[in-house]
Amino acid sequence: RLIPKWQMRDSNWDADFRDAAQDIARFYQDEGGTATNGVIAVDTTVLEDLLKITGPIQVPGYDFTIDADNFIKRTQQQVELDYFQTQEGKEVNEPKTYISDLSQIVALAINNMTKEQKAKLPEIFSKGIERKSIMFSFFDPILASAVYDLDIDGHLKNTSSEDYLYIVNANLGGKKSSRNVHQMAIIKSKVLSNGQVEH
Repeated sequence: RLIPKWQMRDSNWDADFRDAAQDIARFYQDEGGTATNGVIAVDTTVLEDLLKITGPIQVPGYDFTIDADNFIKRTQQQVELDYFQTQEGKEVNEPKTYISDLSQIVALAINNMTKEQKAKLPEIFSKGIERKSIMFSFFDPILASAVYDLDIDGHLKNTSSEDYLYIVNANLGGKKSSRNVHQMAIIKSKVLSNGQVEH
């Protein structure tokens, strides 16, 4: 399906998250939101971890329950197939409304957690930050410097060498297939007689 225009939903294209965040914030404002102080990105693995704590969640208006095991499959089914089964869905063409509905219910579930469940949240968020499943980009220079120093802003590393390998994958309309792709990269290096390294 041809995508007629570039929108916020497709704006996370830059390998350096700080630059991508600028696009995301601009699109958010252009599409009816307000000016923002920054962008916090959270990927699906964090939500799966949260659902392991909350247990199954019923999203009002949808005839299924989600949990950590079926979250990805249910979301793909709803966003890519089920939404377009109705005439209204075809006309409105906002399939990711489900994500918005879901996020509100998950936020409510977090708010209603028991004390024991809430005690597990710091570990989920620290693991998410460590594996780059949560990234922060702020536009205030002081905050931007702080998250840069903590290496949680998704910036590309600087190097004194011209030798740099950074593999980035991206897809558009890829039906979220990246989750099922297994990839391996092998780099072979040797030191030449002049002391330079050849890869």
